[in-house]
Amino acid sequence: MQPLIKQNLNASIELLQKSFHNGKPLPHFIIDNFLEESFAQQLFDEFPPFKEERAVAEHGRVGGKATWENINKLGMSFKKLDQLISSQEFLNQISRITGIPDLLYDPDYIGGGTHENLAGQDMSVHIDFNFHPTRGWHRRVNALLYLNPEWEEDWGGALELWKNPWDTISKNTITKILPLWNRLVVFPTTETSWHGFEAVRIPLEKKDKVPSRRSFAIYLYTKERPASELGAMHSTVYYERPMPESIQPDKLLSVADWKEVQRLTVRRDELLKTLYSREKSFNSLISEMGKTQNKQEHMISSLKEFIGNLTRLGNKNATPLIFHPSSTKEHDLFEGFWPLYFLGFGTKVEVENSSEAMPGDWVLMKIRDSSKLQLVFLKQKEKDYFFGLQAAKPHTLLIPQKNIYGKITQIHNVFGDVTSLPTNFSAPLSGKFLIYFFLLLHRIKNTFLGKIKSPFLWKLSELYRKFLKLLGIHVPVILPPK
Repeated sequence: MQPLIKQNLNASIELLQKSFHNGKPLPHFIIDNFLEESFAQQLFDEFPPFKEERAVAEHGRVGGKATWENINKLGMSFKKLDQLISSQEFLNQISRITGIPDLLYDPDYIGGGTHENLAGQDMSVHIDFNFHPTRGWHRRVNALLYLNPEWEEDWGGALELWKNPWDTISKNTITKILPLWNRLVVFPTTETSWHGFEAVRIPLEKKDKVPSRRSFAIYLYTKERPASELGAMHSTVYYERPMPESIQPDKLLSVADWKEVQRLTVRRDELLKTLYSREKSFNSLISEMGKTQNKQEHMISSLKEFIGNLTRLGNKNATPLIFHPSSTKEHDLFEGFWPLYFLGFGTKVEVENSSEAMPGDWVLMKIRDSSKLQLVFLKQKEKDYFFGLQAAKPHTLLIPQKNIYGKITQIHNVFGDVTSLPTNFSAPLSGKFLIYFFLLLHRIKNTFLGKIKSPFLWKLSELYRKFLKLLGIHVPVILPPK
């Protein structure tokens, strides 16, 4: 790294620290002749030409400032500069000077990279966006490297550091820093680091040597930020300059003064238009968020109403939890399922995708004449049949075939808490009698009818199933033979 930098930063750390913390009106430090002269010249020679497609301002029109963020496509010198900026040694040195630990380099150069400003272009006083738009990092440091072979004070374009643009002129403090050749200026990015620059006024006779105001912007970030510096996420916040001091009451306006009034008025109108457009976008977003919130509140209200109508899981007055068949492990009441009355506080059921189940398990089964799944408590197993109790009617006997959809492992309430499932369901004496009565009838049926191979026998089986239903025994529908 050192061959690219002319100054020995490690030897100047203490002086730069003092300069930074004593900087007015905000902390900053300046390093002149920062890069090796030949390297700085290579950057100037490979600086990208001004292109209108890279000069579109926030209001959508082409302006006098062009930027280039993808610096690795600009030439070998910019690739070397990128390697310098991304090196841990450089980041550590800036951290030591500024006192901001663990600085991070932005490989995307969001808002950074090369900046070129033509004659007449200025930068409104502003504070920068405070979060990286894609990585979520806190923006902490601005480092500006100027690449102007020559510059005079009356050419404008000086970097201005403002104390507070909203304060009175007498209380506000402004420090001006000329964009001189190979000069590095570093200052923190905070909610009060107001800065901008005056309009560029390069003389026509100097355009060949100094075609524009050129700089390279480096923004550094951290993953954390002190609580005292935290602010709500925002984009760049602009302050438009007031009328120049040359415009006073009872004074005849010159042509230059009139043009300046017009320019400032247009700039302020453009800012108002941008803010109005941004406000419409925000209002649209807030409206959508409001609709989503109303929907969620309605869902929660429905849940509370359901909960208020239920006592405990397994109550004979409870209505069964009914699902559409699904292949996922988790089933949410409001994600693809009928929002019917549910058992206890359950709104989400997690199932184990397995056909293995034992008596005492809660399972999802396809029963009766429906393609829906219902919650069933298994009481007894007999060969390929399970005798279960339907949750809605604990005294109703279900005799589904072994086509278990999934074993219930847990039920979550609306707050995400796990709700336990009871395991003490019991069948009355009449239910136990029905179990054995079914076994007797079922074995007689199998003995005399065997497997159903004809429509006639299938109809007899359907009559048999309906007869059992009258007794309170529910068995699955058997599909008719082909």
